[in-house]
Amino acid sequence: MAMVSEKERENSIFLKLKERLSATNIEVLLGGRGGGSLGITYQPDIVLKKEDEIIAVIEVKGEVAFREHSNYSTWLKLYTDKLPENYKSALFVITDGNRYLYDYLGIVEIVTSFDLFIKLILENDSTPYTVVTTSKYYKELQEIIREYDIKNRGLLDWIKGLDEKKSFEKNGVSVRFSSEELENQFFLNLVGSVSDDKFCRYTSLNSLFTILEKQEQNMCSLVCMNDKGELYYVDDKVSMPYSSVPDDPNNCFILSLLPISHRDELTFWRLYGSDASGVCITYEVGLELKKRISSGFYLAKVSYEHEDGSHPELDFINRLVSIGFKSGKVFTFRNWYIWKPFFKSHHFAVEDEVRLLYIPPQDSAAEVKWIKNEANLIVSKMLLFDLMTKTTSSKKQFPMTIEHVFIGPKITESQVIEQYDYMRSSNLSSISAIEPSSILYIYR
Repeated sequence: MAMVSEKERENSIFLKLKERLSATNIEVLLGGRGGGSLGITYQPDIVLKKEDEIIAVIEVKGEVAFREHSNYSTWLKLYTDKLPENYKSALFVITDGNRYLYDYLGIVEIVTSFDLFIKLILENDSTPYTVVTTSKYYKELQEIIREYDIKNRGLLDWIKGLDEKKSFEKNGVSVRFSSEELENQFFLNLVGSVSDDKFCRYTSLNSLFTILEKQEQNMCSLVCMNDKGELYYVDDKVSMPYSSVPDDPNNCFILSLLPISHRDELTFWRLYGSDASGVCITYEVGLELKKRISSGFYLAKVSYEHEDGSHPELDFINRLVSIGFKSGKVFTFRNWYIWKPFFKSHHFAVEDEVRLLYIPPQDSAAEVKWIKNEANLIVSKMLLFDLMTKTTSSKKQFPMTIEHVFIGPKITESQVIEQYDYMRSSNLSSISAIEPSSILYIYR
């Protein structure tokens, strides 16, 4: 079978669109004929215009490009970030002629039917967002919050503190926060922002050895989490108006932490500290992560479902995106895929987890390795970060420092603890000390 060039593919899709939309008032333009150049850094392949307004920008790519970019949201963002303001539209599309990956009003979806793609163009209002200058949605959002038993009462106070005439924007069908920063702050307040800058984590003695030897911190992908249903939990609770494309769980990494109050605690030694034969590591947040979001890192509490199966925080989100406001407009989110991992089933509520999540940007300097979980045979990507500032290293710096380490109460051989502390002083002296647990070894 002869290979199709990108220019041939582009012309084929252009002609297909032109034929299908010929009976409408939508104009299909090829290349830079959409009303001006997008500049030397980026120019779209196809532009759709309606009454002299750009309603869609289309980028044509081959099948190989789709295989190379599993993180769809990041791939789309590479293009949408380059668009000048006069080319911003609600709909941006990447297609190979068979798949239509699009960002529509901040919702990412992929369809494999040309008919469905045409329906999206014809039936949705793709007018740009404009800032809402009245207090209408500001007040109504507060009313909706009060209908739900949301655990974090600070969310309502945060909403009340917003500028009621600059914090929201709307188009023909939806409302959203006027910036990504506001949206992220909304989710931090919804799941529960953490006020402390110190946290702890229970792990194995082997993990401590690797940390000290390599002076590195690892983060594993969502694929290797203990909760097999975690990847689908939120999708079963929230009915988005569009089926959001899940970012590849192989490219979403987490480190599970606990509030510092659980440091050197018997229950957690038994649950996560190799049955008290592991270690408890305490971390302190670095300066860049003080605001809880920094360079692809997100630090927040995990919101847990109630034992009766209800999850008020997700019920609230579901109400916003499905029913919306009295005007008929629904709420949309740009970064829903980022915050989905911060909601979990009540079966894991005992964990009291604080989660550090990392979604690598395209140019991430974190080192990638692969691991195999011997218990479940799952293989997973793992990222490695420097724990010390090294002028010769190309790896990304971890946004936390290790402050202290406790050795599990079942490890009673003093020389074991002494040698690990000696290794600390030689390799990672920024850790203040490695010392035995304060808990007496009194159980089998």
